[in-house]
Amino acid sequence: ALGRGRTVLPYRSREANYAALYELLIAGPLARDRPPPQVFLLLNEATHFYRPRGPDGRALAPVAAIDDLLPPPFVARPVGLLELLVDRLSPVTGVLPTRVTRADLRMGLFEVQVDPVLQTMVRAWRLVDEQARGPAGLQLHGVAWTAGNLCLGPEAPLELELPAGPEGPVSLVLVSGPGGAAPEAWTVEVDGQALDLRPAPGARTRDTLGPFALARMPRRISLIGAKTPQDGVACPHGSLAELRLLPPDSEGFAMSPRTAWARTFAPDADLGHASEPVRWVAGRSLSRVRPGTTPAGGGGLNLTLQQGQPLEFAPIYVPGAVQAEHDLVVHLRDPKLGPRARLQVWDGAELIGEIDPPEDHAGFWQAPPLPWRPRGVLAQIGLLLLDPDDERARLQLRDVAIFDREIVAVSAATSAGGAPGDD
Repeated sequence: ALGRGRTVLPYRSREANYAALYELLIAGPLARDRPPPQVFLLLNEATHFYRPRGPDGRALAPVAAIDDLLPPPFVARPVGLLELLVDRLSPVTGVLPTRVTRADLRMGLFEVQVDPVLQTMVRAWRLVDEQARGPAGLQLHGVAWTAGNLCLGPEAPLELELPAGPEGPVSLVLVSGPGGAAPEAWTVEVDGQALDLRPAPGARTRDTLGPFALARMPRRISLIGAKTPQDGVACPHGSLAELRLLPPDSEGFAMSPRTAWARTFAPDADLGHASEPVRWVAGRSLSRVRPGTTPAGGGGLNLTLQQGQPLEFAPIYVPGAVQAEHDLVVHLRDPKLGPRARLQVWDGAELIGEIDPPEDHAGFWQAPPLPWRPRGVLAQIGLLLLDPDDERARLQLRDVAIFDREIVAVSAATSAGGAPGDD
């Protein structure tokens, strides 16, 4: 892509992805009075693929999940889904390698567009020049304007009282003004509940906070600036420039004709282990890189689950058909537990099911899928490790994967030396 003069943005986090798309497709074209550019998004699969089983218990063809949900007003139109299988010799020391390992890579290419209907559902206020520009009814309390900027203080909160709106789930976005303290140093409460403003791992300087999925339309938002001021700026403790309320995340698969191509590229010689082209479904993955996880994990790829201490992910929008059954698949690393240890999986206050982890397993372990029918468009997945024989029991969690059961595409098999034809 770079060789053909394309601009490629590295994917760092959902928050950075939304901010970049907003600038590329909405703010930039509006400021320059130009049509938006063509923007593509390349995504890895939501998580590892797995093999579901039919009613008779026999294993079916493998399934891989692709996360096509985007914050409104953006929608992801599928272009192509790719699965690449390669065989490689596993290196060893002192002898010729003889063991062959099959590696796999899956990704999806989407064209991102602004949906005009969804755009009318976004409620946004720009807080500049000592006024709130947007829908009527927004009330500000504890206001401090400086040079046209709405400044935050280190102690007294700025409070925003929002007008009534749809009662269903929404997503909240806050945009900071230029200069001032970094927004992750703020304190933000929505109807008395604090938001987790920690950045995603590897995040750089940010001026956009969110989108944060909320179960209902907020009525009151309270903001306190950073305790440590930044010198030489109009608002040393931070400033608020924009507030947006978005409808629930939108699906690309469900909102566009399924004309995307799907291909599996595999070696001509299967070495006695035939590969089956994957079937694609909508899905999501919950891991340590998702902000809002409580308690937050440290470094590395895994989250530590401790006996009796709940782990709860931030609310997410359910992929695929909300009213249909989904499969939840938990991935663990090096489980070593007592025979009576169980791992419970919850959606809010509703127990989805229990998992019996192996007592001693070296390496990666994939739990059998748990059937789950979501309660609505928003879910809050939690985990609880219970071991009555060991108060210090712990598990290393890689992620929790959510798979819709509706097949949206089936890969066509192609040799690794071939070409995808006219697609």
